[in-house]
Amino acid sequence: MTARSPRFTESTQGRLRRLNLATALPPVVFAAVVLLYTDAQAWWHLAVLAPGAAAAVVAFERWTANDLARVALPCLVVAAAVWPLGVLVTGSPNAYWGVCAVGSLALREVRRHRAWTMAGLFTYVAAVGTARLLVQRDDIGHVLLTYVLIPTVLTVVVTVFTVVGERFYDLIRELEQTREREAELAVVRERVRFASDLHDIQGHTLHVVKLKIALAQRLLLHDSARAEKELRETYALVSDTIAQTKELAYA
Repeated sequence: MTARSPRFTESTQGRLRRLNLATALPPVVFAAVVLLYTDAQAWWHLAVLAPGAAAAVVAFERWTANDLARVALPCLVVAAAVWPLGVLVTGSPNAYWGVCAVGSLALREVRRHRAWTMAGLFTYVAAVGTARLLVQRDDIGHVLLTYVLIPTVLTVVVTVFTVVGERFYDLIRELEQTREREAELAVVRERVRFASDLHDIQGHTLHVVKLKIALAQRLLLHDSARAEKELRETYALVSDTIAQTKELAYA
């Protein structure tokens, strides 16, 4: 598994993290507590099932922080180990919840062969559920429904919704990139406009100054008063150009 490089700005990532933590994390924690309360018939059942629920909560919290790649594999191993223990040891039909949650989230970190990875996740959930027949052979229909069909179908549904949610984040990512490109383009346009205005102001002034200085040089010997006038006008023109340049820069 390889982590996707983050495409969000820090501010956008922070807003999305706070939104996910506020809206989605409480239901995830609540579901974990309810499942543990429902399936744990003894204290040691709780010790067996709790790591799977904890792995799901940790994976979801790290997913909101765009840091799932660092904990995806350990959480997936823990959750995957809890499911067969729940099936064969505690008889918990909901022990798949951890591997379902972690697996569906970890799929976003898979860049190649994602379809095969999804198929492997669904097959694992169904195969482990089928192993319940090793300890409960008297009611095959109940086992297939409770330990195989329902866990597999719900895993497929959760995975589909996760993939759809990923497309939503891809859309937000594209919008964020578009906004950044528009901001960069606006800066480039402003620089071009500034350069054009600066060229118009100083280019015209320098051309006039050059002509006036040349004229003053010619008038200096036989019409000093006219030459002095041209120099005063040149000085005023340069001062006015400096003021316009400052105004342009401040604007």
